[in-house]
Amino acid sequence: MMHRACFEAVDRERNVNALIDAVYPGVGDENLQDEYFVDRAILAPTNASVRRINEMVAERLTGETKEYMSVDSLEGVADPNMFEQEFLNSLNFSDVPPHRIVLKVGTPIIMIPNLNNDAGLEDDDKEFPFKLRRKQFPVVPAFAMTINKAQGQSIHHVGIYLESPAFTHGQLYVALSR
Repeated sequence: MMHRACFEAVDRERNVNALIDAVYPGVGDENLQDEYFVDRAILAPTNASVRRINEMVAERLTGETKEYMSVDSLEGVADPNMFEQEFLNSLNFSDVPPHRIVLKVGTPIIMIPNLNNDAGLEDDDKEFPFKLRRKQFPVVPAFAMTINKAQGQSIHHVGIYLESPAFTHGQLYVALSR
């Protein structure tokens, strides 16, 4: 018999919405206090799942949406225009903010460590033959976060979304012990 707070993922979209409803009941209510978000989070093993859940919860908030776009450029290449701007904008790295950040008033955020305050953000990933420089506010929405980012935090209302398996048993332990 399943625990009353557990449900099997048969229809992923429906179950993500059910998880959001369980962790953030009444999230679209205009009368929510700022403290409402302090004690709540949905944990997932991958950044892709976290981004998707953050977008889904943010859509439920009322109020005006603000979009913040990065300025991306290349260093260490002979021709800085060798890649289309759309390609650079599509790149996502775990320690670099996304090209497009969408926020509403009241959205909880997490700051990403600023890797280089004077020259913008960079990623030294050896997968690419260039250095990406992204100037963007170093924040991401925090309705959902990766399991690793939740380590060391005390969160009273937690949902765990395992669209893909946890990478290690230690990661699952971190998620279950929040």
